[in-house]
Amino acid sequence: MGSAVTVVPIRTVPRVRGRAGCGLGPLRHGLAGGGPAAPRRPLRPESAPFSLIIREPANSLPHADLADVLRLGARVRTNRARMADAERTTRTERTLTMKPANKPAKKPMMKPKMTVGVAVTTAALAAGALVNVSPAAASGVRASGVRAGAAALPSCPLVFGHGGYPEGADAWAKDQVRQPNNIRAVNDQKAWGADGVEADVQLTREGTKAVMWHNTSTNGLTGPKQNITDIWWAAGAGNLRDRRIARGPYKGEQVYSLRQWLDHVRSQGLIALLEIKPETRAILSAPAYSANAWKEISDPIKERQGSQRILVYSQDSWIQGELAKRHPTLLKGSAARWTDSVAWNEPAPAWSGNVLQWQAVLNQAPQSVMTNYTKDYRAWLKGKCR
Repeated sequence: MGSAVTVVPIRTVPRVRGRAGCGLGPLRHGLAGGGPAAPRRPLRPESAPFSLIIREPANSLPHADLADVLRLGARVRTNRARMADAERTTRTERTLTMKPANKPAKKPMMKPKMTVGVAVTTAALAAGALVNVSPAAASGVRASGVRAGAAALPSCPLVFGHGGYPEGADAWAKDQVRQPNNIRAVNDQKAWGADGVEADVQLTREGTKAVMWHNTSTNGLTGPKQNITDIWWAAGAGNLRDRRIARGPYKGEQVYSLRQWLDHVRSQGLIALLEIKPETRAILSAPAYSANAWKEISDPIKERQGSQRILVYSQDSWIQGELAKRHPTLLKGSAARWTDSVAWNEPAPAWSGNVLQWQAVLNQAPQSVMTNYTKDYRAWLKGKCR
């Protein structure tokens, strides 16, 4: 038997109410086409438009009975419920998957990769920040920081030891003969960390011997007081060679010749800085003694300058000029810059009074400095230069 397919828009099907005899006639006749269609009623808002497909035998529709109508109504209600469920499901899925219009999707957050650098880490530590790094990275940063800090320090200057001499009218009475003009004083300067020593050159009578002594006279030595330029080196009673230091830390030491002193300084690996004292000018400029007197000073220097570093200078302008002619490559110049600010006295003033001046001079990166406080200066200098 052939089947007829009837497509009925749901809007044309009134809602079925009640059982047989309760308003089913119009529906029956409308479906069967046997009478006028019932007035259309508007669908409820929740009703979605769809078409009802009825597949029945072709000869059964004109004779549809109540059972057929009830089955039809049941199908309509079932389809409506299914459509409503489908609509709610669709809306829910759209809500869950819908993205805001014109709003770019968020990119997944990436953890920043941290690179520990010397400049970044040093700045962070200077600001007091806490930086979490691995032990290896921390060691690298510390090493780099040490290298950077070391590079920022000035170069350490050479240190020349100088024995203090008191100031004032009665300086000669207070003098403790601390100058490194003798062997023990040179040894002390070496032990205190000196790189070189500054000592004083005098001439004995008629320029016969260049000797290492600071004072104009024999003050501080045994024997009668006399000017050094008035006594002989070895001849006669009261000669200079046989005298001894009478007071201070080097009591008992002798006076040494320039040659003897230079040889000992060389043995200690120290630089020799010679001040030719102004008292020698009278002999060095005297026609009768000049040639021999200059030989006494210059020959020991020339004999050793190839194997020993020697510098010379004088506070007397004429002598300084002569040194420039005779030893142009050995002039002290700007070497051994004076670095103390405290005037020496006896007993010795505290070294700490020099700190500001020491720092000020060090900031200018001198190649060498001279101080009365060799031991204390060396201790202070530690860690402040490279």
